[in-house]
Amino acid sequence: MGISEPTNLLITDSLVMAENPFADASLDSLKEIAKKRRPEVLITGSQKDISTYQRNIAIGQTLPMLSLSADVRHQAQAQNSTDISPDAYVRSTSTSLNISWPLFSGGRKALGVQKSVIARKEADLQVQKMALNIGSEVEAAYLKVQETKLNITANASVREQAAEALRLARLMYINGSSTQLEVLGAESNYLQTQSSYYQSIFQYNVAIDQLKKATGAL
Repeated sequence: MGISEPTNLLITDSLVMAENPFADASLDSLKEIAKKRRPEVLITGSQKDISTYQRNIAIGQTLPMLSLSADVRHQAQAQNSTDISPDAYVRSTSTSLNISWPLFSGGRKALGVQKSVIARKEADLQVQKMALNIGSEVEAAYLKVQETKLNITANASVREQAAEALRLARLMYINGSSTQLEVLGAESNYLQTQSSYYQSIFQYNVAIDQLKKATGAL
């Protein structure tokens, strides 16, 4: 088996780096974007609003209820039944103010208030926990994008070096100063660097998708 002519080992592939829509965004801004877009945040926020509403209702049930009513009446005098002028009528007004206080159900309602307050605090903690989890997820995805991008640069440099080594090995073989085994070794090394390069691009594209997912853009 001989190698009389250089063999083209360039791999034609459509795998390219995906566009990063957050290339110019900072980590803090990405976290804020995630807090506005992620459905989990919207759900926990709604649950917090509901718990606040229920707490306010429970507190309101323990407070005294005040009601005000007023009544105005006009009554015609019997001796002036034919007189329809305003002066012929007797005007009477009444106003009443009622206050009711839940005395016998106070313990039960106080317990309801306590439960609603606890539920409100739990909702607050859930919102805070969700924000921390999402922030951590965004940060991890952001750092992964940076890491895989550096890997692409490093693997591209190694691939170029391997390609140059293969070119020189072929020239030396043609000139008789290199063996077939050395050329095959250079070819194998180049193929490995080519594979590593495309693998790093694939990992970068996956990292971009993870970042989109973490920010609620996917």
